[in-house]
Amino acid sequence: MMLTLTFMSKEIRLNIDIQVNSQQKILDTIYILKEAHILQGMEPEYMKVKSIRKGMYVNIDNTYEVEHINTSDILELV
Repeated sequence: MMLTLTFMSKEIRLNIDIQVNSQQKILDTIYILKEAHILQGMEPEYMKVKSIRKGMYVNIDNTYEVEHINTSDILELV
């Protein structure tokens, strides 16, 4: 299933909506954004991701489905 999510970062003033497959790992999405030069200055290996809806950090090695990330969720990159 496809999800529409918002990725944001106060550090680099990022606020972007993207579509991802729920079976995709969160870290894979971060690497794709890094390769597309959207996450300039941020290193995926040291990043934390917080679900604003859940108010909790998520394990980026898991898929969106495992972490119960739903469409319209906002993920903050820290």
